Amino acid sequence: MTRWNALCGVSVHAELIGRAWVDMGHTLRVLAPLEAGASLADEDEPYVRRCFELKKNGELLFDQAPFLEEPYDMFVLEHFWRLPMADLLEIYPYIKEMAKTVLVFHEGGPPKGS
Repeated sequence: MTRWNALCGVSVHAELIGRAWVDMGHTLRVLAPLEAGASLADEDEPYVRRCFELKKNGELLFDQAPFLEEPYDMFVLEHFWRLPMADLLEIYPYIKEMAKTVLVFHEGGPPKGS
């Protein structure tokens, strides 16, 4: 669950890792925001499903179906502060039961005082 085909570091990081996993033979499903931003690609790869959006006015759009329909064994979440967390946390117990979970922080460096 991350940004994809967008002009940002989070997207670049996710794409490098995701495409490497595909090259290694893994099945990948990317759950990405509805709005790609300034897209680098004309079209998303077949494994990308755009299913959520946090609008500037605070309105949330969140389709739970991609998280609940197909089996998966790993769930990686990147850039969590831009995601509809209340909706995601509602189904998180199901995700946690189904898969190992990984949270990737993109902070640009260690916290002050570390």
